Amino acid sequence: MEYPNRTSNLAVNQGMLAVTLRVAQELGLPVTNEYIAKANAGYRAFYDKKRGYLIDNKAYPYVITFNALLPEFVSLWLFNEPILTSEMVNNTLDKVPSHDGYSPLICHVKDTYFTMKNKPFSPNLFWDNGIYYNAGSWMREEICGYVAGMKHGWKPAEKRIKDRLTAEITRNPDEPFSHEFLPYDLTVPNCWWPSTRVFSWNVFVLKALEVAGMRTPEQDPNYLTDCIKK
Repeated sequence: MEYPNRTSNLAVNQGMLAVTLRVAQELGLPVTNEYIAKANAGYRAFYDKKRGYLIDNKAYPYVITFNALLPEFVSLWLFNEPILTSEMVNNTLDKVPSHDGYSPLICHVKDTYFTMKNKPFSPNLFWDNGIYYNAGSWMREEICGYVAGMKHGWKPAEKRIKDRLTAEITRNPDEPFSHEFLPYDLTVPNCWWPSTRVFSWNVFVLKALEVAGMRTPEQDPNYLTDCIKK
C-alpha cells in the first residue's frame, strides 16, 4: 500500500513508535515517561473489543495481520515488558487461520483471502489467493507473533512455532530451505515463485527462539568460534 499523504492508521507504526521512544530514552535522549505512556496507549487503542483482535489498519478493520503484533514482540525482546494485554495478544492470535502448520501474514478475518473489491492494497496491486500479501505465510513475522503469544501464555504457541519451522523446509520437497513466503494455497498454478529462495531476514528467527526460551546463545556457531579465539 502506498501512503503519499502519510498515515496514522497502522497498528504496527504506532507500536513501533512506542518501542522506539523507549529505546531513545534508554539511550539518554530527552523522552518523558508520559510521552511513552501516551504512545503505548495509542498502540493498545488499536484493539477492538467487539471484534476481538488488533485492527491492523483503521481504513480496513476486517484485516488481521501478524505485523500488528511485531512491536509487542520487540518490547518483550528488548525490555522484557509487554505493551499489550494478554487478552489483546491471545485473542488476536486465536483469530488467525492456520492449516498444515502455517498461517497467513495478512488476511481477511472471515474470508482469509482478499478480493478486488475488499483488498487493502493500492489499486495497481493484487495477487492470487494465498500468494505474497494475499494471505501468503511469512516465517519471521509469524514466529515473532507466536513468541509474543508464548510470553502471554497462549497455549498453542510452542507447537505453532515448531510446526511453522517444519513447514518452511518441508512444504516444497524440492526446496528444503528458507523462503520469502510460503503460498497458503498450493493448488494455485505457479504458486512457488522462483525468487523465494533463502531470505536473510528469516535468520532473525534464531533470536526469536532465544526470546522464547527454545534456543540458547550457546547454540550459535559464532559463540563457539568466539570461545576458541578467547
